[in-house]
Amino acid sequence: MYVGTSIFLQAIDSTKGDTTPVVLRKALHAGKFKTPWSPVSFNNGQAGIGNEYILKIVKEGTTYTRTDIYKYQNVLRNEPASARDVAPKM
Repeated sequence: MYVGTSIFLQAIDSTKGDTTPVVLRKALHAGKFKTPWSPVSFNNGQAGIGNEYILKIVKEGTTYTRTDIYKYQNVLRNEPASARDVAPKM
């Protein structure tokens, strides 16, 4: 939620507050947004592109910490067509 909201606010900032759908959509497609993990951008299919990490979690006493083991750069975060719009009916 934090990352999505942050991207949205950065897009609004780049439009100088213009939130009309066409302008905001163009800003989201054209922008490269800062997130805690890496810059994120979007392709024409609206899938996110950013870094992915393999992490190692280590327990030190009662505290857990994480260490990046490997970074895959500019990974296309695309979901398969079979998973799109498959939310359970409420």
